[in-house]
Amino acid sequence: MLPSLRIFVLLWSLIGVIHCVQVTIPNPVVNVTVGQTATLPCTYRLAESNTKNLVVQWDFIQAHSQETTSHSPCYSLKKSSGNQCVNLAYGREARGRCSMRYQVYAFQNGQSFSMGNFASRVTASNTTGNATITIKNMQPQDTGIYKCAVSNFPDPLGQGQVQLIVQVAPSTPHCNIQGNIVAGHAVTLVCLSEQGMPRPQYTWTKIVHGVAKPITGAQQSGVLVIGNMTKFEDGYYHCTASNNLGNATCELDLHTGGAAGIIVGAVIGAVFLATIILVVIWFLISKKKNKKKHLKSSEMKTIPPGAGQGEAEEPARQTLVVSEPPETRVYQDVPENVAAANGEVEDPAV
Repeated sequence: MLPSLRIFVLLWSLIGVIHCVQVTIPNPVVNVTVGQTATLPCTYRLAESNTKNLVVQWDFIQAHSQETTSHSPCYSLKKSSGNQCVNLAYGREARGRCSMRYQVYAFQNGQSFSMGNFASRVTASNTTGNATITIKNMQPQDTGIYKCAVSNFPDPLGQGQVQLIVQVAPSTPHCNIQGNIVAGHAVTLVCLSEQGMPRPQYTWTKIVHGVAKPITGAQQSGVLVIGNMTKFEDGYYHCTASNNLGNATCELDLHTGGAAGIIVGAVIGAVFLATIILVVIWFLISKKKNKKKHLKSSEMKTIPPGAGQGEAEEPARQTLVVSEPPETRVYQDVPENVAAANGEVEDPAV
């Protein structure tokens, strides 16, 4: 037999011996609304009727932060790993290390396991040939690629994948202004929703006399650039984030102050601050003066304990003498004159 023919026969015999587990994904793209239940279809066909070593595993690759490693749809497993879950899909951390935190579900030795953020959320079909799973309460962070891997040692592994999109209405966008709101300067208006799937479309409008007017300026992905601020650009701006599930808006108040306005505002602010400082100083000084005056008045009204009683009684005596009516003095002198005239003078010795 020719050498080339021998090689052909050998390869053909190997193909007849080694069979991959055939995995079929009936619906490779699944869309579901946030909070609802998603069904990820996966069927398989085994070359061996014995399912003692059957292993089914689902893995998750998050949409916005994953890197995947490409595997051959059919490769051999070592005998030592025949009873281990096969890790097909994995994410990479910032350091590039493998992370198995994305495992969703595994079936092995007749037992089912749901893991990580999917624990108690997964229901699986336990019939042979069907690896379909159902996940309840889908959230935006569940959007990504789900890989279904089936192995039945010694048959090599087969796999397929489903793209799952969790649809959610846009969250209220955040609007902000980048740049100085001064005439003649460039200003950028930014609008962004943290959530929204499909990705929200952003539209800027300007409110003129209560009516929203479309803006013809350059706007892309929620960014509106105003190259040269003038009074014509003054006003209120609305940003609308929308997708097929709904929309949300935010608003910005854009008014130019100009260099003169900035200077006037600074001067007014400085004068106001200086006035407050002067009022506080005046209040403290007045309070201190009033306190000293009160203490001095209290000292003047207090009588010293060492002062004599004579000094205290003298004003009273003077008051009595001064207030004594003159008629009283004349009345006291009359008896003395009468007695002298009558010779009735009393002996002092008596």
